[in-house]
Amino acid sequence: MSGYRIDPVIPLRLREGPAEAYRRARLVTYATLFAVLTALPVAAIFHSMGNAALMHKVLLGMVPSALTLAVLWVSRSAAVAGHYLTACVFAQVMVDFGPENFFSILAIFSIPIISTALISERAGAFWTLASAGWIGWVGLGTPAEATLYYGLVWSSAVVVLVLGFALVILEASRSNARAELEQVTQELATQQERLRAFADAAFPGIAHTISGRLVFVGDGVQRLLGYPTEQFMSRELLSYVHPDEATPISDRLLRQPGQGFRQEVRLRHFDGHWVWLEAYAIPFGVQAHSWLFAARDISEERRQRERWTEMQKFESVGVLAAGVAHDFNNLLTVILGFADLLERSDARDEIVTAAEEAAKLTQQLLSYARPGESAGERADAGRVLAGIMPMVRSLMGDSVTVDYQQPGERRLPVPLSDGQLHQIILNLCKNAREAMPDGGQLKLRTVRTEISDDGDLASGAYVNLTVEDTGQGMDEDVRRRAVDPFYSTKQQTRSSGLGLANVFSMVSTAGGFVAIDSQPGRGTAVTVTLPLLPSEGALRRSDELQSPGRLLPARRLGEVTVLVVDDDNSVRAFLHQALTRAGFAVALASNGAEALQACRIVTPDVLITDIVMPGTRGDRLANQLCEQLPGLHVLYISGNAAFTDGSVVATPRCRFLQKPFRTEDLLEQLADWPAPIDPADERREARSRP
Repeated sequence: MSGYRIDPVIPLRLREGPAEAYRRARLVTYATLFAVLTALPVAAIFHSMGNAALMHKVLLGMVPSALTLAVLWVSRSAAVAGHYLTACVFAQVMVDFGPENFFSILAIFSIPIISTALISERAGAFWTLASAGWIGWVGLGTPAEATLYYGLVWSSAVVVLVLGFALVILEASRSNARAELEQVTQELATQQERLRAFADAAFPGIAHTISGRLVFVGDGVQRLLGYPTEQFMSRELLSYVHPDEATPISDRLLRQPGQGFRQEVRLRHFDGHWVWLEAYAIPFGVQAHSWLFAARDISEERRQRERWTEMQKFESVGVLAAGVAHDFNNLLTVILGFADLLERSDARDEIVTAAEEAAKLTQQLLSYARPGESAGERADAGRVLAGIMPMVRSLMGDSVTVDYQQPGERRLPVPLSDGQLHQIILNLCKNAREAMPDGGQLKLRTVRTEISDDGDLASGAYVNLTVEDTGQGMDEDVRRRAVDPFYSTKQQTRSSGLGLANVFSMVSTAGGFVAIDSQPGRGTAVTVTLPLLPSEGALRRSDELQSPGRLLPARRLGEVTVLVVDDDNSVRAFLHQALTRAGFAVALASNGAEALQACRIVTPDVLITDIVMPGTRGDRLANQLCEQLPGLHVLYISGNAAFTDGSVVATPRCRFLQKPFRTEDLLEQLADWPAPIDPADERREARSRP
């Protein structure tokens, strides 16, 4: 009879208690059933022998043995029930058979066995001594003349003592081994729990497969993929894998049966979407094609990597755009310059107009690519918005109507650079375009407003720049998280989620704030509020860095020597022809080394140099030449407006002209230059210096 079949006979307290108490309760139950059932064949034997008296005693002896189960239920103790059953057997041996019956001596051998097995080694020692004592009492009453019986009795006493204490020693050894095993098992269970907790924390998805069939799935799989465990195990593991990864993984499992590997894989979630997991496959067990898989969710990590890759792409595009804009400015300088040298005609005017429009777009591209390079400047919000409208209309496409409202004031200076303001406007317009895939209307306006001190912003004058669309709109949750970094309502492949976050960062740094008003299906209005700077804080531009004064020295133009330094051959050719036609003496150089070599042959009055050139920067070359020629005038030319920050244009004798420029702009810069007190004396003094 198996253990689970006799469990109803054992009290619940013992079944749910310590394992050792439950084991001994089962032994007591088995022994009780054995004592009751064995009495029946013994009684039948006595009946066949015609000994009815012994038969009745055996049958009556079943009753106290059967009561052992009642004692077990009442005491809830296997030890008490064991002592009771042992005492019953001991009493039956003594009372039923008596010392004259040889059968009682043989039956007494079971007492040490029963007590040791059912109760404990101490109980076994007690009942062994009791049994040996009873046999000794029988031996004392046996006449020595009955040699055979006398020897058998005393030898039985010795056998009971040896057998009983041998069982006691074995039980004690077994108990110690069992205690050690339980301790080791407990420690192993504790370690397994810790290991399972560690595995669940690091790799919550644990699964075991044999020949592709799932035989074990950890609880973490349900947290990762949402399937109930039974439902998940009903199919093969590879059936959940994305088709793009299923075949490679299957091939690796077949090719590398004894070697583990790592794989990033997509598994289908219960609700249908794909979850990216980092999975480790480890050969497990001795069976062939037996694998243990440990996986964790890396969806967010992959999104972060993809966003970082997008950011790097944007940065690379910005660097590329800046380089292209720089080279394109050189080309536009040549186009505009040589066009000015042609005779006036409608064709010439069209070339100039197209080139000037291209120059505006190039400057917008450069400002957008490097918005931080002009940090610290003030931008006129109205002027910037008006200037960027062609790019906005091109960005929005024909399906979106752009409505631009001209500001009421002439100037609305805010504490941002032109490039930063460009980026803010284009980011907001791009988001609006994404929200209107089927077309719509975009409204842009700038308004001056007054804000009282409300705790968030100081009271004063501000500028509201509003970009409003008629697109899909946002719900409350999306609107609340719209400015979070890396959060995007668009598909991951279409947006990095950095647009509004960058807008919010730049506006906050400038002392303003961003307000979003949106409802699903009713469009979105984003209002950027920026502090309005005082009107006397004039915007710094290249023309404002110029200083009024006398024109070039009152000498004939042929006596004024201009040294042109530019790495672009076409730009040098244009400057040479334009300046030569204007009557200047011109020397050309493609880099700093050639410029220094040219100064040994001619003494320039004016240095025209590009700032960014291979090998030597133009400002360093100018500083070196100004030390040698104190009366030298310097005109920096560059396609990058960032050099108007004052670090290069530092003195009245240094100016900046942004590429592309017209011939008249170039000549105007040279025409009203203030003259030194005595150029000849300054050159003489410079030559006399060591």
